[in-house]
Amino acid sequence: MNNKYFSFLFFIMFQLFSNTEEIDLVCNGKQDEDKKLKIGDNTTICIHFKEIGIRMAFTIEVDKFSLFNIAGGYYLSDHFSNKNNINDISLIAQIIENTISYPSIIYHKNENEKNYFPLLNIVIKVEKGNIYDIVWDNNCYSCKDDQCHEYLSVNINNDSDSKSFKNCYKKDESCGSEKETLNCDPKLYVTWFGTDKDNRQMKSSNMAMSKFKHYSIGSLYDNLCEAFDNQKDSINFDEIKKNVENILNPSN
Repeated sequence: MNNKYFSFLFFIMFQLFSNTEEIDLVCNGKQDEDKKLKIGDNTTICIHFKEIGIRMAFTIEVDKFSLFNIAGGYYLSDHFSNKNNINDISLIAQIIENTISYPSIIYHKNENEKNYFPLLNIVIKVEKGNIYDIVWDNNCYSCKDDQCHEYLSVNINNDSDSKSFKNCYKKDESCGSEKETLNCDPKLYVTWFGTDKDNRQMKSSNMAMSKFKHYSIGSLYDNLCEAFDNQKDSINFDEIKKNVENILNPSN
């Protein structure tokens, strides 16, 4: 498993975008027919915080199961939500010219509680080395009904088009103090589906979230969290707080 731990300082260094119409201009570029992907190649994926207007970008390896923790993601989402009086914070994934059409929620609050969505699975679909789609593989495959949140996601390219989605969530009881909010940061993992330029079958698709239908999402989340626990102490939380303040109050 390819574990990468990004501090919040890293991913806010990239150019900010102000609305969804600019998404194609941020992680831009088109796939060159002469550069079809093969297993083991590197490419770039961008993750956009839709409501907040920031992005992060990182390199991933074709057909390698990659796990990412967005350090400070919950702290930012919570403070941005409180300041702007919005209930949901969502993510959009993009690779080359392909963008997920429907944002996936990572943070939700109502009058009584705050919830976070611990795991998001990005599936990149490839045919003979050409990426043709990128989708979420999120659902309430194994969590209990009272841990499943169903929501309506609006197409970023067509606001008259919306679809219903579901994902398992947890209450923010484990977030605790400011630094303990790192426990509630979103974790994403990337899997691949299809064939590379040499027509070899992608194998990481066996690790897609839908393959874990018969397992507890809580156990899966706990196991994945262990990959990051030893690195939490190395995070400078003061830097996270400073960067969040800069995002919330850019003119200061």
